[in-house]
Amino acid sequence: MDKIYANMATIPKRIPQLEVVVNCILPQVDVLNVYLNNFEEVPWFLKKDKVNIVRSQEEGDRGDAGKFYWADKVSGYYFTIDDDIAYPPDYVETLKKGLDRRGKKCAVGVHGEMYGDVINHWTRDRKGTHHFFYELERDTPVCVLGTGCALFHTDHIKVKPEDFKYPNMADIWFTVICSRQSKFRVVLAHPRAWLQILPIPEEDTLWGKTKKYEEENPNEISREVEAIQECLPWKGIQDVNFW
Repeated sequence: MDKIYANMATIPKRIPQLEVVVNCILPQVDVLNVYLNNFEEVPWFLKKDKVNIVRSQEEGDRGDAGKFYWADKVSGYYFTIDDDIAYPPDYVETLKKGLDRRGKKCAVGVHGEMYGDVINHWTRDRKGTHHFFYELERDTPVCVLGTGCALFHTDHIKVKPEDFKYPNMADIWFTVICSRQSKFRVVLAHPRAWLQILPIPEEDTLWGKTKKYEEENPNEISREVEAIQECLPWKGIQDVNFW
């Protein structure tokens, strides 16, 4: 039977939220991989048999891309999770069923973004969001899958850490990887508040930092916009193995 891996990256200021996430997800998986960016010491609650640690002092500060550090080192179900989301007890099983229904040949999740075929501004040009906190009535293909609540199988989507050219752009790089391999992304139907937000000020989130940068530099092309051009115009934004 394929192993189930949960994989995440985190920073020291998120320790209180991190403990909540670990307690939610650890009972549901075979292994929890945690990439610690700039921690002086390993938090006590991570010193458990099922938890595997890599530190930035050994492998560099990879930002959120640290959650993909193990993608070419393990074989099985590869969950990517974040340190600011509380996951329900049936989270892993629900996403696994959603992926299995599609022969494991795509990526599934609970959060996604839609964009048009022209993107000049990453935060302003977004056409719509299927947010993990709010109800979604039916499985819906998306352009960009949020890697804070996503799943793929390593046999069907090949990911290497070096695919993530800049830190803190994991959603975009994963989209590029999927596009190159013609793998679609699907946000699974879910009820409202199935996943819970662990509050963090917007200015401390990656979205908030990108939004601020683009507001302060309106005439510059952000790294996010530059990277996503490879995927445009969008192709295969449909769940061909399901509908």
